[in-house]
Amino acid sequence: MKTNSQHPATKGRKQASALLMAILGGLALLMIAPMGTSQSGLSSNAEGGTSGGTEGGDNPVVGSLPCVVDPSLDLKFFQNANNSTAGPLAPVMGLVGPQLRTEVQTASGTPNGRVNRGGGVHTILGLTKSGTIVVSRDYLATAGVALSQWVPDEFQGGTVTMTGSFGFSKTIIIGNLAKLPVDGMASSPAVVGDAWFTIQSPPAPGGQASPPLRVHVVFFGNLATISFMP
Repeated sequence: MKTNSQHPATKGRKQASALLMAILGGLALLMIAPMGTSQSGLSSNAEGGTSGGTEGGDNPVVGSLPCVVDPSLDLKFFQNANNSTAGPLAPVMGLVGPQLRTEVQTASGTPNGRVNRGGGVHTILGLTKSGTIVVSRDYLATAGVALSQWVPDEFQGGTVTMTGSFGFSKTIIIGNLAKLPVDGMASSPAVVGDAWFTIQSPPAPGGQASPPLRVHVVFFGNLATISFMP
């Protein structure tokens, strides 16, 4: 008499295979839809501003994400990381590094993203609203590339907590810029992995903290997907 029972190990392998296929399917959809808009990362907007026709325009598009040029990103992430009065005060997650125009595979989310300058020479791509950035894993492991979270003054003294397949860590926010350490994760031999970063302000005088910010980084093969969830 035949039976439908399966050995536990066989059942486990099938479940793992199904999970792997689901992850692959999701990543495929993520890559295909936005990249139909821009195959080369950063591209110029047809309504691109007053840059005199320079490549990328004053209002570029990253993947399918319209962006605005925000020079205050240089103050926040480069020259003065503790300058909380520079430009808009909304928290901004920033990917900082050279050659962003070619290294960012695609991006999507709620308009608008932010870049530190037009003309196709962007070195900071920032998100203040929900969005996703896709880059190669090798790029995140490169020296000079950083993923950081800029926060206004009310977050100082709060915490950045990391959980996920790469372990657990917790640090205190000092100043206005908190680095999200992904370079070591990108260099890991693990084919698949993820990390959740929760950026939490300290309790206000009334006893209630500001809503936390969350950043989810997923590694699959040589792809890294960075999602900002304010």
